[in-house]
Amino acid sequence: MAHRRLPSILGSPVPTWRSIQGSSASQRLPSQAIRPLRTSSAPRATYRRFGQPAPSSSPAPPPQSHNAAPTPLNLQTLQDILVQRTRANAGGGGGEGGGGNRRPRGRGFQSRPTLLFVVGGGAGVYYLVHLERVPETGRWRFIDVSREQEVAMGQDSYRQVLQQYRGKILPPNHPHSRHVRKTAERIIAALEDGQHSDVKHGSVDAALGSSGGGGGESSFFGATASDGGPRPKTDWELFVIDEPSEKNAFVLPGGKVFVFTGILPITANDDGLATVLGHEVAHQVARHSAEKVSGYKVLMFGALVLESLLGIDAGLSRTALTLLLSLPNSRKTELEADQIGLSIMAKACYDPREAARLWQRMQQSEGEGGGGGLGDAAKALLSTHPVSSQRIKKMQEWLPDAMSTRSQSGCPNPDDVSGFRSVVGGSRFGSAFG
Repeated sequence: MAHRRLPSILGSPVPTWRSIQGSSASQRLPSQAIRPLRTSSAPRATYRRFGQPAPSSSPAPPPQSHNAAPTPLNLQTLQDILVQRTRANAGGGGGEGGGGNRRPRGRGFQSRPTLLFVVGGGAGVYYLVHLERVPETGRWRFIDVSREQEVAMGQDSYRQVLQQYRGKILPPNHPHSRHVRKTAERIIAALEDGQHSDVKHGSVDAALGSSGGGGGESSFFGATASDGGPRPKTDWELFVIDEPSEKNAFVLPGGKVFVFTGILPITANDDGLATVLGHEVAHQVARHSAEKVSGYKVLMFGALVLESLLGIDAGLSRTALTLLLSLPNSRKTELEADQIGLSIMAKACYDPREAARLWQRMQQSEGEGGGGGLGDAAKALLSTHPVSSQRIKKMQEWLPDAMSTRSQSGCPNPDDVSGFRSVVGGSRFGSAFG
């Protein structure tokens, strides 16, 4: 069948579709009749198959001249274009072809919870490993300070107190010193199951001249709450400080007991003094100083977490942790010392009923109310020690157990002892201090 010839364009015959399919189609068409698909001067968009390496960042080649022969648009090229566009529209441009350099969403938010989990998990394990029970009360507490470390940390405070009150420490032959030491010896003997224990009257010159902190007390300290074995021996030292305005007594690590003369009128008698000394000895037995240092580490760690990871203000976080953790734990240890001390004084055959009376006298001397006002509520929240009204209530709760302990220790009836004292003209403490 003969082919129909079409009019010519630009002086050349227009090829039919059958002639274009030939392998020499580009040779049959003059270069002037062929135009590239893109006539803009901008570089052409390049496409690549999925998984192919990204094109180099070298400058794009200059656009082809209108007179240059273009690359034929064959079927394979069209197929590649369609495949690439389909993958891009479907969101499958992962890797390098479809936005592979784009930052994953939420990476900044995922790293912080991960850090919190790692830090919190490690701290939690450390905390659980160092939990132990106080043998006398069964209370769980965190403590990671050894006895030797506790004594070493107490040496600085020990020397500072001696330097501060060096001229006010009473000699061992003073009536106040002799009677306080006599009561302390009974308390310590009850603590050590009836074994006689001498309480040395502390020497300021010997203590300040010693670099080892009082003759090697670091090898004997307090109670070991974790091993459940016998309590290590403590070398007790007593210092009576002539300071009438100071109604206080305290103990330092290593068995260093300090009693101010200002508290003696409030104790009023042997049983009241035994209440004070039993409380201080109980602090040593329960290792409350080491617990306080350990709790300070927890406080600092909590403040660091709130400040660095959660962005909470440092002052606000530390204030909140002090109110929520440090102060409540301090009041808890004070009440625990009251409970343990009440048991010790009862075992030493002192009258535990006098403990509540002591705190009633303390409440009157400090001008506290009955425990129901806003002032007492604020003091109970912001103080390191519980208010006297709370201590009185607790003493009354623990009194039946203390009386039972006293009876089991073979002590005489406290009413009989009180009657005997009234016959002989009062206790020796009462006659000495009026």
